[in-house]
Amino acid sequence: MKMLCSARMMALAAASVVVMVVAVCCPMAVQAQTSVAVEMDATWDSTPLYMEAAELLGDVSEQHFWSFVDAFAQAGAVKHDQDGYERALSITEDLLSASSVDAVKLSLSARTKSPKVAMFFQIGQDDSALLSANDNCEAVAVVGQSATCSAADLSAIISTASDPPSTVYDVDHIRPSSSRNDVPVVVLYADIGSPSFKDWHEALSQLCQEGKVQYVLRHLQRTPASRMRLVGWGAELAIKKTEYTVMDDAAVQDDDATTAAVDDSEDEVAGFSFTTLRRLYPDKTDDLDAFRSVLLNNTAVIKDLKAWELQDISFQAAQRVMTAKEPVGMLQRVSQNFPSIAHTLVGVKVGDAFRKEVETNQRSMQQFGISPGTSALIVDGVYTDVTSNTNLFSLLKVIQSESDTLGSLQQLGTDADTAHAINSLLASHQAPATPKRVDVRSSAVKYMNNLEKDSMYSRWASSLVTLLRPGPPPHQRHVARNMYTLTAVINPARAEDRALLSALHHEVFENKLPVRVGVVFATSQGQAAITARVPAFEPYSSTEKVNGDLDEDSVPTAGVLVARAFEYVKRKGSNIKAFAFLTALFKAMADSVAGDGGDGELVDVLREAFVAQYDMSTWEKLLPASTTYDKTRKKMDVFVHKLGLGDNAEPVVLFNGEPLTPGQPDEVLSQVHTAMTSTLPAIQRAVYYGWLSDHSDVLDFFMKQGVSSRVLPSLLTSPSHLHVAQPADPEHPADKLLAHVAYTTKPETHPSVKPMTYWLVVDLDTRDGQLSAFELLRRQLSTSKLRVAILHGGARDTPGQQLETYLQAVARYVPASKALGVAGKVLERVLAGDAVSNALGQTVVGVKAWADVMAKVKEDEDSFSSLLASKRSMIEAFGLPPAATTVILNGHVFGPMTDRALRAADYHQLDKRHGDSINTRAIVRHIDQTQLATPPAYAAGSGDDDARALQYRNDVVVGVCAVLSRSRMRAAESAEQGQQVRRVDLSLFKGLDTTHSALELTSALVGQSGRTPHQVYAIVDPASDGGQRMGPALSLLMQHTAVHITLLLNPTPRVSEMPVKRFYRAVMPAITFSDDGTLDPGPRAVFANLPRASLLTLGLETPASWMVKSVESKHDLDNIHLQSSQRGVHAVFELEHMAVEGSCVEATTRRPTAGLQLELGTRTHGSMYDTLVMANLGYFQLKATPGAWQLSLREGRSSDIFALSRVKGADSHSPHDAPVILVHDLSGTFVSVSVERRPGMEAAKLLEDSSAIGLWESIKRLVPGSKQSKEKQQQQEQTSNDDMYRCVVQRPKEASYLYFMTFRLEMSGVDSIQSVEIRDNNELLGDDQYNLSDLTVSASDNFSNALASIAVIAS
Repeated sequence: MKMLCSARMMALAAASVVVMVVAVCCPMAVQAQTSVAVEMDATWDSTPLYMEAAELLGDVSEQHFWSFVDAFAQAGAVKHDQDGYERALSITEDLLSASSVDAVKLSLSARTKSPKVAMFFQIGQDDSALLSANDNCEAVAVVGQSATCSAADLSAIISTASDPPSTVYDVDHIRPSSSRNDVPVVVLYADIGSPSFKDWHEALSQLCQEGKVQYVLRHLQRTPASRMRLVGWGAELAIKKTEYTVMDDAAVQDDDATTAAVDDSEDEVAGFSFTTLRRLYPDKTDDLDAFRSVLLNNTAVIKDLKAWELQDISFQAAQRVMTAKEPVGMLQRVSQNFPSIAHTLVGVKVGDAFRKEVETNQRSMQQFGISPGTSALIVDGVYTDVTSNTNLFSLLKVIQSESDTLGSLQQLGTDADTAHAINSLLASHQAPATPKRVDVRSSAVKYMNNLEKDSMYSRWASSLVTLLRPGPPPHQRHVARNMYTLTAVINPARAEDRALLSALHHEVFENKLPVRVGVVFATSQGQAAITARVPAFEPYSSTEKVNGDLDEDSVPTAGVLVARAFEYVKRKGSNIKAFAFLTALFKAMADSVAGDGGDGELVDVLREAFVAQYDMSTWEKLLPASTTYDKTRKKMDVFVHKLGLGDNAEPVVLFNGEPLTPGQPDEVLSQVHTAMTSTLPAIQRAVYYGWLSDHSDVLDFFMKQGVSSRVLPSLLTSPSHLHVAQPADPEHPADKLLAHVAYTTKPETHPSVKPMTYWLVVDLDTRDGQLSAFELLRRQLSTSKLRVAILHGGARDTPGQQLETYLQAVARYVPASKALGVAGKVLERVLAGDAVSNALGQTVVGVKAWADVMAKVKEDEDSFSSLLASKRSMIEAFGLPPAATTVILNGHVFGPMTDRALRAADYHQLDKRHGDSINTRAIVRHIDQTQLATPPAYAAGSGDDDARALQYRNDVVVGVCAVLSRSRMRAAESAEQGQQVRRVDLSLFKGLDTTHSALELTSALVGQSGRTPHQVYAIVDPASDGGQRMGPALSLLMQHTAVHITLLLNPTPRVSEMPVKRFYRAVMPAITFSDDGTLDPGPRAVFANLPRASLLTLGLETPASWMVKSVESKHDLDNIHLQSSQRGVHAVFELEHMAVEGSCVEATTRRPTAGLQLELGTRTHGSMYDTLVMANLGYFQLKATPGAWQLSLREGRSSDIFALSRVKGADSHSPHDAPVILVHDLSGTFVSVSVERRPGMEAAKLLEDSSAIGLWESIKRLVPGSKQSKEKQQQQEQTSNDDMYRCVVQRPKEASYLYFMTFRLEMSGVDSIQSVEIRDNNELLGDDQYNLSDLTVSASDNFSNALASIAVIAS
């Protein structure tokens, strides 16, 4: 009985002890705080949440932005912060999927768009027209240089708008309309939550709809607000070693307010479960809290552990997390407070099954790059690195992007599993690189030189191995090999082409350009004859032949005769003589003919030049169509046509088969030099590895790496717009059109879902439009992968409109097995000259069959009217000009094009490139396996239920392809900003064991209607810096998103020292409001229950682009000793600047422009920040705040030698010589700058020789007896008369962007130091950043800069 004492009695006994201890200890509870609180503000004011919500909607699409603004304006004025926030979320829920709304809420709480709203504020402050308006105006409309505060005055200032027009930026929100580009631009600066905004918005929207103005909306805030509180950063308290530290025992002045309360998140303290005790004794809650506080303070100690105790500490921490009721909370407590918790982990027993499974999984994960002890966060396949720094904003971008993707897929009708399977294609399917080169190996190309055979290169080295030998830089070595082949497509009848050929001839024979230059003539007469031929309506084949003999009956034009004369001279002499004749001829034409010249004028000059060299009888041999001197010209025209270059309005130059950007001759030659420099490393690598030898053909080597069949028009290489189709969505005209439009398909026994859908919008009243449509149907006839709809984009009530009706009627009412053939025959007859009439249809399908078709058209007149209206709305929404050709492939809008007809070969290459990029076949497979309900909007479509269901599935494929493409485009944009998106195939984790070492966690939002959960794999070592960052990230995801997390524990085996030597807090997003609806300031980092005896150093983890400074603290943050403080420590930091990073190179050589000085400024304030370009990759870094900044070269040597050529990442509306950098991203801004030398400055040096002395040269100058040492002695002797010496220490030119935390310079041989000048990369340092003692210059405690130079003058 004694052994079986009551458990209730034991509990009571324990409780009595607790109460007694509390009674004794309560007086001690009021003791010195052991907490540190840190907060960070921005330099700009807090921005309204509803403005930030509008910008988040704008990231989805401009249509979503304006839908949000329309709804917000109708709701009236905002009462307070909470009202604006709740209204914004309510509107957002009507526009986006539930998953996307969750992402918007999370981004709002992180204030990710606050810099963008602040940027609009700054743009307004820099707008002189706005500044001229009354400061009391709630809204101001600006037109050019005029502004008004009254909507009633809009018409007046629009009619009297003055130049220059208002500046428009890439980030501006322009109201979609059919307005022409020549109408006035009205910029409305307004608060969308103000009382007057509704009237302004309605007035401008009406004017915009009427096509009278372009309406641009920018945010404006007149009421001052408090400073913006920042989140997304981390704070650490590192434990300092105190063995050799001298402590300052002076009294510390405490902060005025208590900084933080004791942490209440930990339930079990010192073996007591306070949750259980509070439940058993609710009346003792205050006493229990006091006792718990005392225990926490007493246990907040750091105990030294033996080596054998540390060996398994990482596994023990992981075991503690594995067995916790709340794993994420335990992960945070263990990792973030590890130094004071480590001694409690020593007694944790690690299970054998847990250890074995962890070791097995670690061996598997090492195969795909995750080593033991590594922490990684993988969200829907996107890898996020948490091992190096806190970057909440990168994580939020991933969440927002993936939420948009999954939400869009869900709106298309896919279930969660299918959505994840489709999304995983982004990682599992690596899009093959699209070849940029075309095959230029043809006998039609005539070369003016040959580096391997011509005598002019006989003195050059002949072996490619020369490129690997020591000596001058490889690009300065001349090797007699055809490493670079230039192919110029020239029309002799154009002055621009003639000038280019003359410039190339001069470069080759006068300047010894080490490039083989080939020429192909593209004559207007030959290209017109080939284009005029309409092939029979037969399946397209890439091997089909082109007839070049179609112009034999024509009178030869000047271009044809030039080609014949060239061939004659070549046969009688050589290629060199033929090109010399051409160069002299083109010079004579330039001297005697203005511009391109008339055909007769050119023929006269040619005849005179030819007869002067030969005779008239020889000239007459060139005139007959049957002349043998015309065969090469015809072969050239056919070759050019096959390459897709016959319709080009300017000369085309291909470097080793890759097209260069068209331009003036000097611009083309600049590109040639750049291409030579960038191609050389590939040739060197190939020679080094033996892929190229002296017996190899270098051009063949490049051609074997992959070529395209033809050069696509530039507008077909990348979409000008991407529309994510949502079938039957009434919000967008293109989506309404999906349910009405009919398609042709290749006949097949069993209709199937098509991977690709074409909408071809052309002017069917023009021959180019008709031919483009005909060639697309020819392409469709050769493959079963396409659906095609041909739409008339020209004028209404024309034969072209009637032809569209015929083609749509054929697609709807003619059996699918015949529809494609009938449509093709109709277009074939139209191209042959038949009029668009009933007789046309009767000729193709017969009188009775055509009458039946037209009768059904009459019956479905309303449907055709809806088709016409939806098509017109779609054309206006996409901003397509009426007489252009636009290709819309799976939502990708290519074009518009106005200068050429598209051929079947163009479509073949386009759909192959598109299909390869996003794996359309796999998408079709997933959609085939998914149950989809056909929307009611498709009920009115043609065909039976199966046909309408099939059409809807095809439309879903269109939407899915656009969704995945948008995700890829976002990843590409992030890569351009230096934020590479790395995707991981999640199937790699499926084979891991998760029984004993992994946890499956599901957030509360999973399962709620409309949410597709994110799939997250979190690999974590709790005893690591990465583990400290992982806990807050997982907690954030669990609270704010629908997420399924697989937590894989990855501890470090055999630890030999304390793995974590710091306390850590991450400041995560949170939005709260006070009772009156005012937004609370925001969260901060709070360290509670810290060890009082330890010496701590406060450090911050911020995004790399943040420049932060301390603005408020009464403590030494490098030496925090809580025993000296009664109220804890409070520190306030400020985000002073955000860095604009980039690289700067010369446009021609692609070399870094070390020493170049760049400036950022505004129109109002001029230059404000400057920097130097580093030698290491041309890196530079400029300070900025949110706004629009003008980039320029600093006046002086930089601007004298160089001019800005191109700035990638700048606003596209700004001129290239005055680019505008838009700073609005908390993750940073990255630009790529190219500069070009001014005329006459080709050999000028930016830096003087003395400033370019490297480290090795500096050392050699110190060696006695060396030439440099003697020069130094001579210089000292020259200055000794003045008894003054100058010592300069510089960072070596070759060094990278190094940071020096300390420096010390000791002088000898002098009496005293007269002055010191220390510079970092931007400016002269102040006296407080260095110490001067006797003959020693050293860094002060305030020094933390990128040291550039130290100059000391001594006597």
